[in-house]
Amino acid sequence: MDFHQQYEIGYPIFQKFFSLNKKNLIDVMKDIFQDNLKVMEIIENNPRIIKTLENDEPEEISIYFYNSIKITCFGVYYKPEHGVQEKILKFDKFFNLNLENININN
Repeated sequence: MDFHQQYEIGYPIFQKFFSLNKKNLIDVMKDIFQDNLKVMEIIENNPRIIKTLENDEPEEISIYFYNSIKITCFGVYYKPEHGVQEKILKFDKFFNLNLENININN
């Protein structure tokens, strides 16, 4: 899959993540990564969340607590405080972000 195809598939998924407030974003991340101890360590410790726009378009979400998680239209990445970033989830045609169980009014 080339860059353009990945973007076309991943951007709508990323926009759903970007639209969530901090509480709901953490709830969704807990649901997706409940078996990933590295991610759970970050999201269970009241992390700092930064949402970045570029030319008024959602560009990136960063979640920090010493180590960090980065969410873009291509997927979710984990970066240890002292180490190399790794992709831990690729947004592809098989990934579905189901927000039905999330109360987005809170």
